[in-house]
Amino acid sequence: MTVTLTMDDANARVDIDVDGLGVAPFVTVERSINQINWTPVRRGAAAVVGPVSPSSLKDTFARVVVDGWGNAESGQVWTLAGGTVPGDYDVDTGVGKHTHAAVNTPHRSSASLGEPDGRVLVDFTCPVVPTGAAISTRIQGRSVDTDNYYSARLAIGVGGSTECQIIKAVAAVATQLISVAVGTHSAGNTWRIRFR
Repeated sequence: MTVTLTMDDANARVDIDVDGLGVAPFVTVERSINQINWTPVRRGAAAVVGPVSPSSLKDTFARVVVDGWGNAESGQVWTLAGGTVPGDYDVDTGVGKHTHAAVNTPHRSSASLGEPDGRVLVDFTCPVVPTGAAISTRIQGRSVDTDNYYSARLAIGVGGSTECQIIKAVAAVATQLISVAVGTHSAGNTWRIRFR
């Protein structure tokens, strides 16, 4: 497998090409301080992750749910895992929330697309700048099962340095294909991750 980084100064991003993974869908990272105006992050990332099929899941979280996420607008049931289920999970008019009361307690919300490929757009807001350990979120895609998938991971390091990582898991062995610095996080920033 060959990984190639190409700086695209015109679009202020780094294109990440990974040979042998399929057609050319990619990951981009954008940042907003007000969730209205979005800008590509300098050195925003792109990576080949496989053929794209139209997604059948849509959820803008236009509802209020306490202790759970309920159903997506397109009908799928959200499955919740990690932390205290359902207490750590809420929906509040436009936002699906994970509440983390302790470090090193992963939370996961998932809904089946019924196929391994799809397009995902996630806005991730972190109210703090990490001080003791990194904070991360990821989008899992091209999932065959829980042991075989690709994921785009946004990792905010201690002090705010932020990177996008592309991870491939085969037979439950995860390999980081690439990691690209995408900027510096400030408390309350929202990051938008597109994974296709």
